[in-house]
Amino acid sequence: MKDQQQDNDVRTTLLDMIIEPDAFNHPRSEIEPLQLKAANEHLARLRDQIPILKRRAEEANITEINDFNDLVPLLFSHTNYKSYPEVLLRT
Repeated sequence: MKDQQQDNDVRTTLLDMIIEPDAFNHPRSEIEPLQLKAANEHLARLRDQIPILKRRAEEANITEINDFNDLVPLLFSHTNYKSYPEVLLRT
């Protein structure tokens, strides 16, 4: 539960930044580490729940996301989205 709470905190922080009046004034150096942390936590939580995500991560030898280029091999094609229930892909 604590890990999920931390994940929610990072995502909440990012979402809160979007609605701030000065949303576009946040430096990239502030936002990117939060985005990468949220992506890592999301991957860790969903990797074993979504078989194709696990397979793609294993094939690309991705155990953690160190930069945004690590995300590219994990992206799904449009046909994958049609194979999974929408609720699973939204979490």
